[in-house]
Amino acid sequence: EWIMGKASYKKALQELLEAINKALGVSIHPAMKTSYTKDTDVDETLKQINAEFKTEKWFEHGDCVLTPTKKK
Repeated sequence: EWIMGKASYKKALQELLEAINKALGVSIHPAMKTSYTKDTDVDETLKQINAEFKTEKWFEHGDCVLTPTKKK
């Protein structure tokens, strides 16, 4: 069938991206999301990635967040 729906196009593009990444030896970190709608989404990704580092952290205390913080 030569006519594809939007979902079929998205699936085909995702499969193509995965094949390219595999061929290049590049993989997307599992913590990465395809879309971020809230600051907390980014915070969670940063937290997951930073948790994997044992000797050096991306952030001094491993607590980088985009959400506003309240000073006490």
